[in-house]
Amino acid sequence: MNKKSNMAVHGGRRREFADKYGLQSSEIIDFSVNINPLGPSPAAVSAIKNSLNRIIDYPDGDILEFKKSIAAYNGVNRDNIVVGNGSIELIYSLMSLFRPKHAVVIAPTFTEYERAAGLSGAKVKNVFLTGNYQNLSSIDSINSDESDIIFICNPNNPTGALYGTDEIENLSRSVPNAIVVIDEAFMDFINRERDYSFTLKAVAGTRFIVLRSLGKFFALAGLRLGYLITDKETAAYLALRQPPWNINNLTIAAAMASINDKEYITYSQKTCRLLREDLYKRLTSIKKLKVYSSHANFFLVKILKAKFSADMLQDKLAADNILIRTASDFKGLNESYFRLAVRDETDNRFLAEKLGEILA
Repeated sequence: MNKKSNMAVHGGRRREFADKYGLQSSEIIDFSVNINPLGPSPAAVSAIKNSLNRIIDYPDGDILEFKKSIAAYNGVNRDNIVVGNGSIELIYSLMSLFRPKHAVVIAPTFTEYERAAGLSGAKVKNVFLTGNYQNLSSIDSINSDESDIIFICNPNNPTGALYGTDEIENLSRSVPNAIVVIDEAFMDFINRERDYSFTLKAVAGTRFIVLRSLGKFFALAGLRLGYLITDKETAAYLALRQPPWNINNLTIAAAMASINDKEYITYSQKTCRLLREDLYKRLTSIKKLKVYSSHANFFLVKILKAKFSADMLQDKLAADNILIRTASDFKGLNESYFRLAVRDETDNRFLAEKLGEILA
């Protein structure tokens, strides 16, 4: 893997964007990062304030309590849970511990799977979704002899596709000896997530690992907290090889308050769905855009205007302080693609108006 491909590129780079275009970071309307537009639960903010006196304490007991709470939230046992400093830490930990020779990535998708696999020494094969990027059945066959670990993002970033558990099971049967990692970082946005989540199947199997995040739906990205769910034996193997105290007390307090705030969860799921549907209608009314259907809080969009790239669009939108996520670094996409997060109604309407003007 060359030096350029090892450079991580993500949304949410407001400071870099502000410096490039001479803007104030606080004035940027950030459509590049896929965070709940409602922000964190008020209970989470209160929990942090009420836990400031705990910064002197090591978080041993708190981590155990959090594992118990997050296990109950997912309907599994505490022994099925491994926590990490963001789910991305767990991705790198998995690659470091398992050291697979061959890794398969269902693309286009989150770029850190390939990067982590490559840095661990694995030979990476991207297997591409086709058509509208919505179905796992659209991919080419996978060589089981060259598949030690496989990454599936569900709902998928950046396409927004949501796969059924039967689709994932069918795919896993074609690689019977591979570890199957299902990244469900955006699953909390799904109203009937139990119908799509692989968590219960993961704890019953011996080679399935589900990744979850509290940074997206719960808007705690700056606190860095993720977890994985798997069978007890694999969880114990992974937990024993983690450094101690990788999660702090303030993060734990905010996370526990978040997952126990049922009103916030219900309201967020409903509101984010309505905002997504409204933004989809606005975007699809712009003739020079192809908008891919999404089940998450973002959209993959393709520019249909000739000789006009996403980078050029970003330059134009910068005049109105709007930041988007160009998508050419996602394997299988080119410079005509970009990704948009769902924000509040005012921001979504403003974005659609500016896109319509630029692409007229």
